[in-house]
Amino acid sequence: MKQIIKTRTFLILVVLMLIASSMQAQPDGHHGPPPIPNDDQINEMILKMTDELSLNDSQKEKIRNMYFTHFAELRRKVEQHKKARENERKDMEQMRINFEKQVKLILTDEQQTKFDTFRKENRPKGGKGRKQ
Repeated sequence: MKQIIKTRTFLILVVLMLIASSMQAQPDGHHGPPPIPNDDQINEMILKMTDELSLNDSQKEKIRNMYFTHFAELRRKVEQHKKARENERKDMEQMRINFEKQVKLILTDEQQTKFDTFRKENRPKGGKGRKQ
């Protein structure tokens, strides 16, 4: 009975070690969708598609136009999203500033100084999407 428990414990430890090592091996540099291809990359994709699918000239031109239109629209959407996030970040920062002003209206001068120190010392230490 003790041998079975030891064997199971050993197997569980091995599995946990394998999981932990595979998690560390995951690439950490790139998250999110792949980059949008540039014009040269799009043309390269179309050439490969033409060869692989034996496209005629008409099909090739129609698909080329579709690809360029699609990726141009995608670039616009990404840029709009980026601007919206920047505006949202600015709004959140302004909300924080206004909130702290309201808190300080309640505090004495001495408490305001302590509050500033408190905020600096207790500021979140990074985190997802936060730049320090």
